[in-house]
Amino acid sequence: MQFHFLKLKRHLAIAAFALLPMTFALQDADAGLPKAALGALAVSPDGTTIAAAGDNRVMYLLDATTLEVKERIWIKLSPTSLYWTRDGKTLVMQHTDDVLTLFDTKTWEPRGEIPKFDKMQIARGAERVVTAVKGERNDDHYKTILRIHDLNSGEMLKEAELDYEIVSIATSPDASMTVIATREVDNEAEPKAEISGELKDLEKEIAEKKGDGKTMDFAWFDADLKQTSKVTSWYSTYYTDGLHIHDGKTYLLAFGTSAVISDTGDAELFNSYGPNTNYGYAFTPDNSVMVSGGLASGTLFDLASRTQTDFDLGERLPGWPEYIQGVAFAPDGTIIGGTSAYRVMRMKPDGTVEVVKPVF
Repeated sequence: MQFHFLKLKRHLAIAAFALLPMTFALQDADAGLPKAALGALAVSPDGTTIAAAGDNRVMYLLDATTLEVKERIWIKLSPTSLYWTRDGKTLVMQHTDDVLTLFDTKTWEPRGEIPKFDKMQIARGAERVVTAVKGERNDDHYKTILRIHDLNSGEMLKEAELDYEIVSIATSPDASMTVIATREVDNEAEPKAEISGELKDLEKEIAEKKGDGKTMDFAWFDADLKQTSKVTSWYSTYYTDGLHIHDGKTYLLAFGTSAVISDTGDAELFNSYGPNTNYGYAFTPDNSVMVSGGLASGTLFDLASRTQTDFDLGERLPGWPEYIQGVAFAPDGTIIGGTSAYRVMRMKPDGTVEVVKPVF
């Protein structure tokens, strides 16, 4: 049981959120919490340097080939993710204040920030970030403010206000499409139904979803954050690992069964192992493969083919279990992982682990 303590703690936090009248951050029950790991990683655009940072508020600059520490930088902040801009001049750090701080990579001093948010996702191709911020209260819910910022300068480029609250957000790599999901609600328009005992697996789950009396809304926005459509879907889930856009399709990744959501509100359900182990996860720069880390192991999950490749760190350390808590990608497709034992993993795109080394 101890192996799943951290995951249990996360799920208990989510359950606690259900008791609150405001459920804006339902999916992000652990937002603002430290990762308890070397969980924030990024690779320089020339592929030579890995930036890795953790709860000790130190950022390590590693040689990407040897994984040896070249420099240690006191950053004061407790980071949760890193992004290195393509020109190499800026390292963007998300930290537990739910703010993005922009570091100058020559001096390693902060030179700007993107203000506090409740949700965010980076559009890597456009080097922009879409954030969602809780707005004013309106009767029984809070409004939502969507913003697009430039990752190099921090400048806000677009802003829109929604008269409803959301639990998840995603953007396409070029920031031309943004999609949001609202929280799951009881909906009298979807009557509850008895489920046939003859149904199995996905057929049974589809029937259960269509007859549980619960729905959630999805909305799509263009590059100017103008809403292009909004639908109510019979597919809903209390806890989601997030939304994701790939090849123009909207994926909802959930604990258990995930789904592709259409612009009519219909859903195609599929099983994926990867999201069930996502102590740390990230998508390849083209958004096609999800790299998900768990207990000293993980999976590569291809969204288009729905196939997965498992990988393992190899040596199991004594004592408290080790989890992969952060993932990043080098320009050549090499995958970098960071663990709760302050080790860094280097892995080929096919899932072959090349080396794992401690960082101290």
